[in-house]
Amino acid sequence: MQNDFQDTMAKYQIIKSSRLYRQEIAIAALNTPTTRVLAAQAADELLNISGITASFVLYPDGEQVIISARSIGSAVLPLLKETIDNYFDDET
Repeated sequence: MQNDFQDTMAKYQIIKSSRLYRQEIAIAALNTPTTRVLAAQAADELLNISGITASFVLYPDGEQVIISARSIGSAVLPLLKETIDNYFDDET
């Protein structure tokens, strides 16, 4: 199944906006809503980059923030809280 052009460009904009944490965790924190599918596809694509062991795509949905997370192995759950806490601490 092929993705349409607009969705493909949106996915790569998410990837382009990502930042590295500890040189192995890719985080994309969006200011605008996106779809769960695009967030998941972007998280998958980030994980395909050499050296990346975990990826997170955060995006707003109404009053909440949705997180799409991926990892190689079982790294996501133990790193999730630490990674997000540290990411936002570094931003302030």
